[in-house]
Amino acid sequence: MASIYEYSDGREGTVFDASRSARSGLLSLRGLIASAMVSLIAGLAFAATAAAPGSAGEPVMAIFPPSSTAADVMIALHEAEGELMSLGRFDNVAVSLGGTDGYSDRLYEAGAILVIDPAIARQFGL
Repeated sequence: MASIYEYSDGREGTVFDASRSARSGLLSLRGLIASAMVSLIAGLAFAATAAAPGSAGEPVMAIFPPSSTAADVMIALHEAEGELMSLGRFDNVAVSLGGTDGYSDRLYEAGAILVIDPAIARQFGL
């Protein structure tokens, strides 16, 4: 809160209440932290539902570490007993098809960092 202060020579100045200013800054920081936590929880909830793609015979999109090449991805798909349908926009992203249950788990064992439904991944440009 600002107050007008008059000097002895007749000039006017502004004096700020520092304690009130600090308090409002603390409140805005708390609001920022709260909104960040809500965003994080919402993102984790989305990831948890997206990370469990369909049943056997449905395509999945596997995202491997950024350093993975297309050859690394194809080797990992072979190890997970999957069939490559298409490579993604980046070398470390592939859409594949696994014929048996547990395919997503095998992709994680082969090095995938995330396995999601391809329809969801397309919304993010992958």
